[in-house]
Amino acid sequence: MINTGVPSNLNVPQTFHTFTYLYANRSLISLPIRIALVGMKSSAGTAVNGTIYEVADATQTDGLFGVGSELALMCRMAFAVSAFLQRGPRVYAVSIAEPGASVANVKTITVTGSATADGNAIVRIAGRTYTVGIRSGDVQNTTAANISAKIKENDENNPVATTVATNVVTLTHRTTGVQGGDVTVTADQTVAGVTIAVANTVTGTGTPNIQPAIDALGALKYDGIAFGNHYGADITIINTDITARWGATDKGWRYYFLGEPGTIGTGTSLAASANHQAVVIGSFEGGLNTAGELATALAMATFSRERPNAIYNNLKLPLYPPPAATVYTPTELETAIAAGLTPLSAVIDSTGAIVAGQAKIIRMVTTKTTSGSNPFALLRDIGVSRTGVYLARQLDAGYEERFGADANPDGVYLTDDTLDQVGDLAKSILRACGEATILRNVETDIAKLVYERDLVTIGRANVDLWYTVVVGLHQIAWKHNVQV
Repeated sequence: MINTGVPSNLNVPQTFHTFTYLYANRSLISLPIRIALVGMKSSAGTAVNGTIYEVADATQTDGLFGVGSELALMCRMAFAVSAFLQRGPRVYAVSIAEPGASVANVKTITVTGSATADGNAIVRIAGRTYTVGIRSGDVQNTTAANISAKIKENDENNPVATTVATNVVTLTHRTTGVQGGDVTVTADQTVAGVTIAVANTVTGTGTPNIQPAIDALGALKYDGIAFGNHYGADITIINTDITARWGATDKGWRYYFLGEPGTIGTGTSLAASANHQAVVIGSFEGGLNTAGELATALAMATFSRERPNAIYNNLKLPLYPPPAATVYTPTELETAIAAGLTPLSAVIDSTGAIVAGQAKIIRMVTTKTTSGSNPFALLRDIGVSRTGVYLARQLDAGYEERFGADANPDGVYLTDDTLDQVGDLAKSILRACGEATILRNVETDIAKLVYERDLVTIGRANVDLWYTVVVGLHQIAWKHNVQV
């Protein structure tokens, strides 16, 4: 029986037309993108640990997580990247507690001597640069007070709280734990007669636990999570979450971002422990931002682009570069990529100078480098696995529209016609991805498509999909045949 949908109480002679739209040429839908930030709040923040907040501006996040706290600075980095790239995902944040029985890292800036000339002292804290004017005759206590005052002018962007007593400026990390040791403080310039010395006087202890934040985020849909932590225990927790979220029934596919400002060796150890296409570790030895800021910048960059096979080669970000002597060499870049690390490097201008306040992604890769004990480069590009997630979500949306309860109040029967419609749905989405330059060889792969009834589970249809991802153009090898 054909149901046209035309009311039966119409009696005037005429013709009728109704339209049923099937999915022979289904378009791709726009998918919302969300990321979450996980880091410590300070005691000044009003947020409840383990509660998820959608964040939109720095005034809000400073209040929630405490001025200069790890998570507040991560939020500021998210806003900065969105402004820099002129686009970005929706951002959520969930705070974790400071580690128990822990202490905060403390650094000091000690000034000695009286100035014998006018000039500027330059101090940097986590890449933030402070230029302090000094007059001839200024004594050490005056100079120290002026340094402290200058730093406090930018208090909301500093990962440390600043105090001064006599000739010593004390910089106490806003939260307790080992993360405070990541903060680099340097005295880059002084004036005649004045010595400025930086020392780490208290080593932070205690490692914060990201598990409560992972539990809070649970099965909620987030495309990426950036962490302030960057330790082996975090990879263990992340691996457990991957098992749950990337399982067949959960469908909460998400990516995990960590920043490593230490050596390539340290980053390699983390990458090897992860070895998964969902984990991205940004390696920026000598980079001056906090680990949480690095992770946030990478997550924001990745999901500033809806296209799943987007390319990030040499994408610039608002990060503080390392000193020239620490910038990765070509050999080190190759080592990092081979180890499953996403290396970042300084931006060099036409004069050969390092551009202040900018760094660039060399190549966005995942930590998946081996399968068993064998090399496995297939999932090196994040676009490969991200395309799989994108396609899965397109198929789910198409399924809901075509076979969901709203479209089929009496349900859908598993008939040969239904199987054909399932195949048509898959083909149309694959072809749409081909037209969008997400997939290639589409017709060849469609020829391999198989859809059939499951022989064991009643009511289940199985579909064997094949698709080939369009990957980025990373290199060109020119062969020059010169004739004279």
